[in-house]
Amino acid sequence: MGVIARSVMIVLAVASTMTILRSLRRERLPLGFASVWLGLAVVVTMLGLGGDAVLDPLTRAVGVQYPPTLLFLVAILILLLLTAYLSLKVAALDRQIREVVDRYGRDHVLEPPQREAHPPTIANDL
Repeated sequence: MGVIARSVMIVLAVASTMTILRSLRRERLPLGFASVWLGLAVVVTMLGLGGDAVLDPLTRAVGVQYPPTLLFLVAILILLLLTAYLSLKVAALDRQIREVVDRYGRDHVLEPPQREAHPPTIANDL
C-alpha cells in the first residue's frame, strides 16, 4: 500500500472520529451507533498505519488467498448486521406508533371527551 493511500486512510479515520465524537456530544448519535463507527475508525487507522503487516497475517489465519477479499467480507458482514439491527429498531418504532394511534383513537374518536352544553361565560359565572 502506498504512502498516499495510507495517509488518506489515516486522515479519513481521524476526521470521521472527530465527527462521530461531535455528534455523540451533541446527542445526535446514540452511543450504540457511535461505538460501531468508532470501532470502524480504529480498524481503518490500524490498516492505514500497518497496512499489509496487519492484513496479511489475518488473511493467512482465515485462509483467504487475496487480502482485499477479507476486507470486503468483513464489510459485508458489518453491513448485514447493521441492516438487521436497524430493521429491529424500525419494527419497534412501528409497534410504538401503532400503540399511540390506537390509544388516541380509543380516547378521542370512539369516546370523544364530554363537553358542556353551554360554554361558560362571565355572566353565567356571576
